[in-house]
Amino acid sequence: QQLPALLKPVAKYHEKYRHAALSFLWELGITMKWERNPGHLWETIAEVIKFEPDKPIAITLDALDWLEHQLQSPSGLTALKSRSPVLRLLLGPCFSRVVEWTRWEGRTAHFCRQPVPVENTQPIRDRAVAILTWVVENGTWLAALDALSALTPAVRRILLPEFQKEDEIPRLSELWRSERLKALGVFEKTVTEHSHCLVRYEALQTLKRDLAYEKDPSFAKEARRVIAAIPNDLTLRTVVALMSQGTYEFEEGMGVPRTPEQHNKAQALWNERVFQTATELAASFPTPPQLHGFLRGLTNELVQADYHPFPVTLFTGLAEAAPELALDLAREIIGAGLETPLSHAWPALFEKNSAAGDATQSELFQIAAQSSVAGVSSAVIRALAWKARQNQPLSNAGNKLLLEIAARAT
Repeated sequence: QQLPALLKPVAKYHEKYRHAALSFLWELGITMKWERNPGHLWETIAEVIKFEPDKPIAITLDALDWLEHQLQSPSGLTALKSRSPVLRLLLGPCFSRVVEWTRWEGRTAHFCRQPVPVENTQPIRDRAVAILTWVVENGTWLAALDALSALTPAVRRILLPEFQKEDEIPRLSELWRSERLKALGVFEKTVTEHSHCLVRYEALQTLKRDLAYEKDPSFAKEARRVIAAIPNDLTLRTVVALMSQGTYEFEEGMGVPRTPEQHNKAQALWNERVFQTATELAASFPTPPQLHGFLRGLTNELVQADYHPFPVTLFTGLAEAAPELALDLAREIIGAGLETPLSHAWPALFEKNSAAGDATQSELFQIAAQSSVAGVSSAVIRALAWKARQNQPLSNAGNKLLLEIAARAT
């Protein structure tokens, strides 16, 4: 725990030993688990790379040289084979438009904040973009996701909280436009290099979220061009249905919904789009094993990439679009014996399902309640509890099942 405090000043202020100190921190950090170590050793590397007004830019550029050589070493890309936010941590701050730092006078700490000078710091961003471009060209799709995450601050619109004066936004938008367009070019290249659906999804959603509030017409035009070139196949549409709530899906046609009427309209459009996606899925994967295999593989990759899929919306659309297939899919999920992101959501396949009579629901609830898969069995309780909260009377079979579950729990 004392090593970062010892090595940070060495890496910052001793050029002769900087690379050795950074390499030592890197090797130690490789062995640490991100989720169990909020104060990761590589945060010290990030602090050395970070631009600060009182720190010579040459230090940051030298640290970026070290990072470039580290990533290009034979084992350099190993750290990017998971969804750990390596590039976002180390390179994301290079694209900040406001810098925050702490200045000490004796025992007194001064917390400082000021806008980043665009021209003086351009070499830092150019070097960071070059590193991320190399990663995109040579890394896996997970590395490409991390690169997009690191670049997100660079494409993001000029935000009022960053600069506090609204009348400054037009001037700042023009000042930062070329830098934003450079980052957008890397987004475009990433989608071209990596056809993986989650890389396309990340680029698509990042740009859509920006366009919802974008005030720079020039950037918006280029962003829409990049979005239009992203292949929008059934796999990507399924990912969107699993992940999105529809808020930013209709920006060009109606903008971001702000009034209740707009929210209702957006929800209706979203429900229709999910229904269409579900209809396509039923046609492309007409048997339960095929459909289950496709959705299980897709949701497993989402979890691997540190996303949190929400299958309920898609399952509700599938129940309406293909009632019999939806029921068979529920049986497939219950009988698979595997804990997956689909396990907790299977009761949604009853919603709006014209084929899901009380007898069929009771049968599946009974089978699921006996499952050893926690997600499958606990979904029974949640589904029956939801009906009670909606003041929907439970059937005799439902009441009996809840009593049986309660008896087993005591």
